Amino acid sequence: MSGPGASHQRQRRRYALLNIAAGGVLALVICTLMPPRSSYAQPYPVRPVRMLVAVAPGGGTDIIARLIAARLTESLGQTVVVDNRSGGSSIIGTTIAAKASPDGYTLLLASNASHAINPGLFRELPYDPIKDFTPIVNVAGVPTALVVTPAFPAQNLKDFIAYGIAQNGKLNHGSSGTGGTGHLTAEIFKAATGIRAVHVPYKSDGPALVDLLGGQLSFMFPNMPPIVSYVKAGRLHALAVTSARRSPILPDVPTLIERGINMEIIGWYSVMGPAGMPTPVATRLNSEINKILVQPEFIERLMSLGATAMGGTPEQVVALIKSDMAKYAKAIRDSGARPD
Repeated sequence: MSGPGASHQRQRRRYALLNIAAGGVLALVICTLMPPRSSYAQPYPVRPVRMLVAVAPGGGTDIIARLIAARLTESLGQTVVVDNRSGGSSIIGTTIAAKASPDGYTLLLASNASHAINPGLFRELPYDPIKDFTPIVNVAGVPTALVVTPAFPAQNLKDFIAYGIAQNGKLNHGSSGTGGTGHLTAEIFKAATGIRAVHVPYKSDGPALVDLLGGQLSFMFPNMPPIVSYVKAGRLHALAVTSARRSPILPDVPTLIERGINMEIIGWYSVMGPAGMPTPVATRLNSEINKILVQPEFIERLMSLGATAMGGTPEQVVALIKSDMAKYAKAIRDSGARPD
């Protein structure tokens, strides 16, 4: 074909080819700039989540972990499995958590024992309680209580302190073990009041309470859960609790602060992950757990254990650890406590 018509057709074909080429270059540029499909963040979680507990099944830490795990399973839409890795004064399970992949699929229910007491009790730890973890949220606090039997000569805190000072080292007190919350609480209390008394360590609160009830021990500062039934049955008398506010499960028992002793000690539990967790994952976990902590039935279940819901921000987790590390480190130094 020749003539003006053919020339116009050839020109249109050239324009079409140029447009196709330009479109191809543009598509190539767009594809180059776009990340591959596999690099898009998947919604969290897409598989089961493991919550490590650094103590054996059955204790307060384990019970609270299972309460949280059950409710997180519902809110996250994936199973949250409690994995008990006990041993070494909580060091074994805590170290496993610190060294796990920081992808949000391994969490830890940490405690004041693992993160505030151990740093002062052990010269070397295989983990740093601050640097090796992503703080998520404080879950619950459990006070200790000063308890004696009804046969003890002093039945209120003022008389107890006066009697303890007068005995000048003749009293003794039991605990779940050297360096435990009950032991260090007693040491801080003795330093604050001037009481001298001999510490008798046990393997757990259970056998120590048996000896307290039998008259072999003078007093104890056990965690709340194992003593509530004894107090309500009249077999033990609680002189004070160590929290800043009265315990809702023993509302008639005053705090040490109310009685002029500026001392607050609680056992606490916090959810953490390995250092380096993605911020969106940690933020979602913080939000979901905070929602759980205001559920009336959850609060009531904690109260039955003598615990109080906490909640809050990751920054509050770190602040609590640092505050308690200093408090316990002093008690450990002053008492000369060493690991059992």
